[in-house]
Amino acid sequence: MKNSDKLMNKMNTIAYKVSSNKYLFAIREAFVSNMPLIITGSFATLFSSVLCSTTSGLAQFDTFAFLADYAPLFTSINYATMNLMAIFICFLVGSSIGKSNGHNERFTGLLALAAYVITIPTEVISDIDGQSVTISNVIANVNTNAQGLFLAMLIGIVSIVLFSKLMNVKKLRIKMPEAVPQSIADSFSSLIPTILTLFLISLVSFVFRSITNMYLSEAILQTLQVPLQGVMQHPLGILVIILVTQVFWFFGLHGANITSAIREPLMYVALAANIDAVAAGLSPDMITAKPFWSMYCTIGGSGCTMGLLIAIFLFSKRDDYKAIGKLSTLPAIFTINEPLIFGLPLVLNPIMMIPFILAPLASAAIGYFSTFIGFAGAAFVEVPWTTPVFFNSYLATGGSIGAVITQLICLVVAVLIYFPFVKLANKEKISTNEEKDTVELTTNES
Repeated sequence: MKNSDKLMNKMNTIAYKVSSNKYLFAIREAFVSNMPLIITGSFATLFSSVLCSTTSGLAQFDTFAFLADYAPLFTSINYATMNLMAIFICFLVGSSIGKSNGHNERFTGLLALAAYVITIPTEVISDIDGQSVTISNVIANVNTNAQGLFLAMLIGIVSIVLFSKLMNVKKLRIKMPEAVPQSIADSFSSLIPTILTLFLISLVSFVFRSITNMYLSEAILQTLQVPLQGVMQHPLGILVIILVTQVFWFFGLHGANITSAIREPLMYVALAANIDAVAAGLSPDMITAKPFWSMYCTIGGSGCTMGLLIAIFLFSKRDDYKAIGKLSTLPAIFTINEPLIFGLPLVLNPIMMIPFILAPLASAAIGYFSTFIGFAGAAFVEVPWTTPVFFNSYLATGGSIGAVITQLICLVVAVLIYFPFVKLANKEKISTNEEKDTVELTTNES
């Protein structure tokens, strides 16, 4: 077996294990299901900032000052969607794993949510009239918004895995007479496993707090979520994720889906932080928030292939490239580039491998630097990933012209990166045609 075949088999094995892992699948599906709420919440913040803000919106002008009274219309939507993100994700992760294990998905979602609430503080210390007062039977929004995502996902997985193992112990199931309706029988059958699951989660949480004097939520935030967030906000962090994604794509594997379960939770945390900053009248400062991926890493699709399409139309002399380019143009406008990836193809194409990897790396680096120096605004509005280029950057940043210009620069750079390889593909086609002509001539002479 050739070394290239061995490498491809290894990549296929890794991709299969990642994509078929039900826990990563559950996380990915949870964020996909919750996306409409996130988009709604971020647009509510945008409208509030543009219309109702007395510092940056229309309400700062006397004529439109009355709009400030309507701010609660948007802030309530933002709170309901963004400040409960961890609750939603925990429920959805528990539901997905429960369904894959053959249980009632609605119940396992509720069970995961109950387990999560057990592990977080239910009291808040507040300063009232200069005195520290403990308010009981409340949950701080730091445990329900994006800051609680990692523990929510972890508990969503652990609680349902534990429940499933206990359900497999037949002695723990309460059997009801056949005359009892099935729904009631199922509830009693899962009663003891449910009790044991919540008790064990509570016991672990109690012991952990007794030993460390910290809640699990605080420990996860400080030891796992914050460091990983720092890695993702560093330019090398996003570049490594892009590199891994593109390598998977080169081997014909959906790299974006494979890496989404790792990058999206971190990027959603950053997006939520930016939304909170804008809602508070501050400037968003998280660079690699969720829309950053669509704005700079996938212009026209993975590999920033909008640049390849333009290079083909401008410089390609190959009829096959031009034909596939025409068929791929409309989907590419909406960031769908599978026709190009598998039609050209880019998969296992040694000529196009280098620009296919370099173009998104260069684009992301430019986007990061432009946002870092303040030329492009940081994204705080989640827009559908199919939103066309330039429109997505304008909407995601709340109208930053700098972001649109940056995206244009990224597109030009992508064209320049693909250009020499399109020219090289022209030579390859000419060389292939000459070889065919030689073979035909030799055959005729014979």
